[in-house]
Order: sequence, then C-alpha cells, then structure tokens
Amino acid sequence: MIPRLREELGTLDVGEVLFDEPLARHISFRTGGAIDALVTVPDVERWGRLLAWSRGNKVPLVHLGQGRGLVVRSTGLDGVAVSTRLVNQVTREEEATSIRVRAGAGAPVLGLAGAAAHAGAGGLEPWVGSEGSVGGLLRRSWPAVRPWVASVALLGDRGKVRIRTPDEIGERLRLPGRTAVAWASFDFGPRTGEALFDDGRFTMDGAAVRDREDRGTVRLFNAPEGEDPALVLGDLGVRGIRLREVAIDEGDPNRASNRGEGTTEDLWQLVQYVRQRASQRGGVELTPAFRILGKK
Repeated sequence: MIPRLREELGTLDVGEVLFDEPLARHISFRTGGAIDALVTVPDVERWGRLLAWSRGNKVPLVHLGQGRGLVVRSTGLDGVAVSTRLVNQVTREEEATSIRVRAGAGAPVLGLAGAAAHAGAGGLEPWVGSEGSVGGLLRRSWPAVRPWVASVALLGDRGKVRIRTPDEIGERLRLPGRTAVAWASFDFGPRTGEALFDDGRFTMDGAAVRDREDRGTVRLFNAPEGEDPALVLGDLGVRGIRLREVAIDEGDPNRASNRGEGTTEDLWQLVQYVRQRASQRGGVELTPAFRILGKK
C-alpha cells in the first residue's frame, strides 16, 4: 500500500488500524504472514465507510470474521483485512409466539446456535459442527441455513445497506465485489424454552469459552452427504497422525492442531493425504472446510 493510502486509512475513523500486522495473531490456526493493514470495525457505519474507501482506491480487501475457516500462507496478503469480531450483537427482534433474533456478521455461530437450542428449536443439524462467524456461515452454508433466515442485510461497497428476504436472494447467496453480510435475522419458531435474553441481549459466554479452547486448531472437512466426517475419519485410523508441527487431533479426527510452527503448506499436504485415503478406502469424497488465502 502506497504511503498516501496508508496515511489516509490511518485518519479515516473506521476503527482500530494495525499496519503490517501478522495475520497469525488473528487466525484460529495461528498461521499467516503480514497484511498491509488490519482494520477492526466497531459498527456497520464505519465498516461501510471502509468498503467505500477501498473501492474508490482499488485496495484489495478480505473479511476475516472470527478468523475461523481460514488459513493464510506465510507470504501474507496485500491490501486490507477486515475483522468484524466487534459487530457481534445478537438481539431479540420480536417477542410473541416465536423466537426471532438479529445477529451481527461477526457474532459467533456457536452463540447463535446456543440461542436456538435454548429456545427449543428443532432441526438444527446444519448448525452442528459449525463455527466462525454468522457472516461466514451464510456465505458457506446458505442452502442449509436458509430455512431459518427471515432477512439478510447486505452491505455494499458504496457503504449502503440493503435488506433482502431469502426469496429475493434465491438458492445461492451471491455477494458481488466487496459486498458483505452486515447482519441477518433468524426465526427459530415457537418459543418453548426459558427467557433467552436479559435486557434484550443474549450473552455468549459459552461460545467464548469454546472459542478459547479451539485456538490453534482448524476444522478439516465439511460433512459428506448423510455422514459425519469425524466418524469417516475415525474409521480411517487417522487420529494423531502428523506432518511436522501439524497434527490431527486424537479426540476429534476432523480437527487439526498447530503445535507450534505449523505451516499452511503442511496442513494442506496432510489434508490431501487424508482425502486420498478416504477416497481409496471408503469411496468418500471429503471437501475441505477451510479456505486458503495468499500466494504460493
């Protein structure tokens, strides 16, 4: 990023700005080189301001969410990374015969799923094993979570928010350019549980505890149709295998741990080995549950 743009970004009032920040500090798997700037946006208004600025100056931009479901190469990234971890409010929208909540893009999926389960909502299978942020969940698993979605607020690269229903969005969630999910409203059906909220806000302490426990790990594979990936991997006998500092967990074979200086390249080689083994031995095609960012 040229000096003029760095100076502009530092005075733009879009949140906390860290220049030349190592992304390993912000990715759950603890890998990744530096990016020109990391911006932690505190609200949708300043997030929109950042999107408009990046569009006007043709600055590359990537959203990190909670830093899960992503791994970054040691080469790092150009441009700006956006952390939405502070756009994490989960609030009650309606109080009648159903539970409807609005969740910010950076809200942990674990917290939202906990709210749904506490409300007595059934059919939560697509949420099981989900992690990361609400924005990332909608991007990755739109067809599966669409039945629970009442509306989605899309934040465009001109900083404007547009509200869309699932019918208006269709079967696929297409986000052109720098467009992002600002928040989403979910309808979890009839209210059958105890009060979810105090003063209109759901507390996600349990999700925060789980988040701390899972630091240094990454979920490996999405569920094959009709199967639990952990059971598939357990049958393959891959628990505990490792490549240098990257190892598959003994307890959960669908999760890999970075035991110190693990790299994205080692993780990918280990994943490719497991995928080949699953295909050859069980005829199961496994799809990685994470995205790799950065140049080789």
